Amino acid sequence: MKILKKTKILAVILAITMVLGSFSAFASNDTDGGSFYARFEGSVTYVSDNEPYVNHITVEGAEDYEIINFIITENTLFMTVEGIKPVEEISIGDELVVYFIEPFISTMIFPPQREASVFVRPTRDAAQTIFFGRFNNELVSDDNSLKLNVSEDTTILRANGTDGSDVALGGRDLVVVYTISTRSIPAQTTPELIVILNPTPEMSKELMAEAMESDGYVDFEASGPLQLDQETIEKLNAQLQEDLKNAPIFVRGEEIAAPETLVRNGVVFLPLRAIVEALGYDVFWEEETRSVALGAGIRLQIGSYEYTVGRMAPITLNNAPILVNGLTYVPMEFFGEVLGLDAGFMIEYNHAEIMISDRYWE
Repeated sequence: MKILKKTKILAVILAITMVLGSFSAFASNDTDGGSFYARFEGSVTYVSDNEPYVNHITVEGAEDYEIINFIITENTLFMTVEGIKPVEEISIGDELVVYFIEPFISTMIFPPQREASVFVRPTRDAAQTIFFGRFNNELVSDDNSLKLNVSEDTTILRANGTDGSDVALGGRDLVVVYTISTRSIPAQTTPELIVILNPTPEMSKELMAEAMESDGYVDFEASGPLQLDQETIEKLNAQLQEDLKNAPIFVRGEEIAAPETLVRNGVVFLPLRAIVEALGYDVFWEEETRSVALGAGIRLQIGSYEYTVGRMAPITLNNAPILVNGLTYVPMEFFGEVLGLDAGFMIEYNHAEIMISDRYWE
């Protein structure tokens, strides 16, 4: 499958292993670390009509405000009991289970946007099942619920639909279609179809080398997170931070003059004054308490996790404001949680942008 080079987006996906501290499990062929994919189940409420491909859908879960916009790429896989299907077959009203990788740095856009790795259409036929999970070298799933007994009749594919019978299945995330299983623990089955999501470590290294050197197309053999060594991931993280540091900042669609962005321990910190003045706030600095007031109603203090808005109870965030070279920086989540805006970034085709905008979602 030919896809456009997106090295920096790939870096965002890969760098999550650093945050989770689980890279050693990811690099191994036999792991108890579990799948790196998050799971979301719900009903499709919107399908974009962009041609020639659907590029995003909205899925709503059972709970209020449980909504995610899923971005579809050339590597997104759509699985049914019949096998791999075109993503274009997804329609409004479809019930889906979606697997995706949480990003390295989360944004405050609502609904959140995630890049879909696998769409699964649940079957209503009790005789057929689609299972998603990571399997060890004994081909037992990470939750100990299913053991695979692969036979000559089992079809094994890479995610791009090509033959995968030459790939070792242990330590990989697999989508499995099966009909009959035993009542044992774990249940055992001879699957009809297996789709492999993880490239081998050797393939991963080759693909990354090609991606870093090529300015054109990269031929990826499979979707899903690559299995890379620690040194490569550290280089990708360093490049990601450098891209964000120099990224232009757009406020309500207009680029503003602003100091560089900071990334500390995977958290994006944005220069406060330049952004909030562009939003129309008056900014006041109080030296004695090392506090900042925005207009008359919003206050924050360097080093404090509590942010005050009017007479409401303080809002506690995961990160406190910091002071660097005489400038106040706030975590990106401040603009979403305190000011009620959308705040996010885009890294694509070797270009990064940071965007602050009004929240239009109803």
